[in-house]
Amino acid sequence: MKNKKLIKISLIILVIVLAGVLGYATFLEGTISKPDRIQLKATSTQPLKVQAACQDGPNLPPFISSLSAYSGKIGNLIEVNGCNFLGFEGDENVWLENAQGQKGIVYGENGSSIRTLKIILKSPLCQKDNSYSGLPCEAQINLVPGKYKIYTSPWGKDSNRVDFTIN
Repeated sequence: MKNKKLIKISLIILVIVLAGVLGYATFLEGTISKPDRIQLKATSTQPLKVQAACQDGPNLPPFISSLSAYSGKIGNLIEVNGCNFLGFEGDENVWLENAQGQKGIVYGENGSSIRTLKIILKSPLCQKDNSYSGLPCEAQINLVPGKYKIYTSPWGKDSNRVDFTIN
């Protein structure tokens, strides 16, 4: 008699636990909106990358999930999509690094956000972020046709580097 009662109680507890787990999973699915899910994008110049849903937060690294274009010309507007992009005082900056390891900063345009950085490819670029010092740029990099890496570095945390070609 005791064994039957113990089995019934164990089954009831198991059903409650399973219902709770399924309910929580359903709740999480509903709280992650479609824009927050990484959109997988494959192009001839960018391999397909799989990454869990982006999460924004002060202790989380930035992540670039896609670019609006993986090649372009000086003067083109490029959108960098991902998460956790905002830096000090809402800075929205991207770095371009050439094959020789020289890098230059590109400041975000109006309409940039924590998930989308809008940049215009301009040349030359300053090799140091001097936006808060007001000092003139000491060293510049000229953008020329070739392969570059695009990344962001808010709060000193580098994102992944994404291939980009300037035509």
